[in-house]
Amino acid sequence: MFKKLNRLPLVLFASVVVSACQTTDTLKTSLTATDKGYFSVPTTMPWQGQKRNIGGELTFPEQAAGQKVPFVVIAHSADGINYAENWWKTLWLKEGYAVFMLDYWAPRGVAPGSARAPRSGTDVIDALEVLNTHPGLDPTRYAIQGLSNGSMVAASAMSMFKSRRMTNQPRAYLLNYGGCSQLAYVTTPAKEPAYRFYIGAGDAPASPRSCQEIYDNWSKQGVNVKAFIFPDVYHGFDGNVSKTVSYRGSQFTIRPNSKATNTSAEDAKETLRTAFN
Repeated sequence: MFKKLNRLPLVLFASVVVSACQTTDTLKTSLTATDKGYFSVPTTMPWQGQKRNIGGELTFPEQAAGQKVPFVVIAHSADGINYAENWWKTLWLKEGYAVFMLDYWAPRGVAPGSARAPRSGTDVIDALEVLNTHPGLDPTRYAIQGLSNGSMVAASAMSMFKSRRMTNQPRAYLLNYGGCSQLAYVTTPAKEPAYRFYIGAGDAPASPRSCQEIYDNWSKQGVNVKAFIFPDVYHGFDGNVSKTVSYRGSQFTIRPNSKATNTSAEDAKETLRTAFN
């Protein structure tokens, strides 16, 4: 059910960088039962003429011992991996899911807030091809979540699964304040995943109108889609710092909003509980 422009508060850039992933030379093309923490994976997407490995941190919930668990791939915002990304990571671990925090900027030498932004879904696919070899992860039950620029990465990945011959589709896509404009060309989306858009009506860098239009179009096709467009909410509502950001020649507001964050989290939790059953 669509929350029809129920006006509520939101973040595209997250706020202050709380923890940046440490890059490593440990390159993994397949994983064992003991693999966790930060490691690099091969990438097939060049960036500025170079192919640099990307990376990420794999974390398991405490109760995961001896069983395959569902997992969530999180693609970070243009501020890198900070408060909002770690907030969602903690939430998913409490839900009993493993989390792979995709680190697709730092290994390429891209600074937080850079105007030149990698945002290809290829990075998600490259990571999944390695993650799906882990004996402790269930390759049939996973979701992709993107924050701001990471939502563009998640949205880009939607069109790539068939071309990369991935056996298993994601069970859900969770797009936080971004990504909808990337989906404007998708006229016939796959109906199996759940699609969720969480965005503020006052979000200048993202596009609330695009999320509305995509919801209107996809819901008529019987797609499992919801769009939460929060009134009086701005970019980065799940962050912890208010600020004005200059980006690509324009300025926009980042402002935390606990109500929008909690509403998004409750819907996202229910979405994955249903999708993973």
